[in-house]
Amino acid sequence: MKRIVVLFFIVLCTKVIAQKDSASTPIVNTPLTPLKWEIGANGKQYIQLSGLLQSWMRYNEFNPSTTINGVDENAIIDFGIRRMRLQLLGQLSPKVFFYTQLGMNSFSFISERKFGLFFHDITGEVECIEKKLTIGMGLNAWVGPLRFSSPSVGTIMGLDLPLFQQTTNDINDQFVRRMGIFAKGNLGRLNYRISVSKPFIVNYSAAVPIPGAQAGVPKLGAMGYGVSTFATDNPKLQYNTYLIFNIKDVETNKIPYNVGTYLGKKTIFNIGGGIQFQPDAMWYKELNTTTGSSDTIRQNLTILGIDVMWEKKLFKSDDMLHLYGAWMYSNYGKNYVRNFAPMNPTDAGYGNYNTTTLYKSGTGLAFPMNGTGHTIYAQVGYKFKENLLKHHGTLMPYTMIQYSLFDALNKGIAVYDIGLHWLWIQHNVKTSINYQNRPYLTQDTIGSEIETENRKSLVVLQLQLSF
Repeated sequence: MKRIVVLFFIVLCTKVIAQKDSASTPIVNTPLTPLKWEIGANGKQYIQLSGLLQSWMRYNEFNPSTTINGVDENAIIDFGIRRMRLQLLGQLSPKVFFYTQLGMNSFSFISERKFGLFFHDITGEVECIEKKLTIGMGLNAWVGPLRFSSPSVGTIMGLDLPLFQQTTNDINDQFVRRMGIFAKGNLGRLNYRISVSKPFIVNYSAAVPIPGAQAGVPKLGAMGYGVSTFATDNPKLQYNTYLIFNIKDVETNKIPYNVGTYLGKKTIFNIGGGIQFQPDAMWYKELNTTTGSSDTIRQNLTILGIDVMWEKKLFKSDDMLHLYGAWMYSNYGKNYVRNFAPMNPTDAGYGNYNTTTLYKSGTGLAFPMNGTGHTIYAQVGYKFKENLLKHHGTLMPYTMIQYSLFDALNKGIAVYDIGLHWLWIQHNVKTSINYQNRPYLTQDTIGSEIETENRKSLVVLQLQLSF
């Protein structure tokens, strides 16, 4: 079935490319621009509206024990809205700027109907020292520790983001965002951001408050002892910073979201690094052998990251090569592992919470995304010359790999992606196809080795429209 679906996508794309231009009006490869209204006499004050839609069609090869509406499923084809965004922002005076973003994520056939929009960002800021220091407050994504901890979702190099860099995605944040204060600026070729925020209260199961039962955090070890999870009491402040040194073109930091690829419009060579820290963010139970009772052990959340991005036009034909690599060390506390997958279409969620306490890497499309340990990541993309397909734009193949070594697991976790963008109008109108291969891990008995039972695949066809 998988081969049939992949073949269908390839034949469909080939047929469309082969159609003659005379049969329809050709697409003009002029980038679409946001709607902008000037509100000042000098043209420097404005209000701007922009939008984004990412629609998916998928062939999902599921992990074992996956159910949909109580029925066992091995694989399905489904559709969904991966992201929808509306951004309203404005330069109200030379030094006053506001930014809001409204949208939704991962709307699929198992989602609640009349799925509601919500605010992703609501911030205001004042420039204190020209270009060097701006201070703002509100619901914001000025976070670290890596470039794609705060990503520009409309300019992703691959099909989707390296989500492991969004270290607490929807556990104690709102898809990366938290309420807080931030400072940003440019010191020559150095872009910096610093933020202090109050994390959201962690949702938890009343039956298992310690350790918590956050989505995708399976038990590991007898009765859940010795497994750190996010603390469910009043959270302490969280501190974030991310620095970028621009060796070539200097990037803007007008809004918090870092560009995935400029498609050759800039020459980029950046070295970045950051830290995320929250005191007493984690806890776990430890059995007191003397009294027979449980002690609660607190641990800090500490995450460090370093990354490099290089992007440049090649030759005289506007071909472009993109390279990005990252290393992240995460300390979520003792034996922490989180299984995760975007828009996961299954009843059982991301984790395994049964009483056997055996580790499994989740149902549906999930795999061990985050954990205490090390993760390295690399992506490579090559954009062919503009108008390779004449009036129908150009092509950009890419590949990505994520490799993790988590303390709680006895083996490395490798996830591979390979895909192709058809850039009709740069990022504004593009069609993408992506193949992903991931591991499925199981544990036979308590304390035994965790093994890779088999590998599973995912094929996604995406249509992106943005302005």
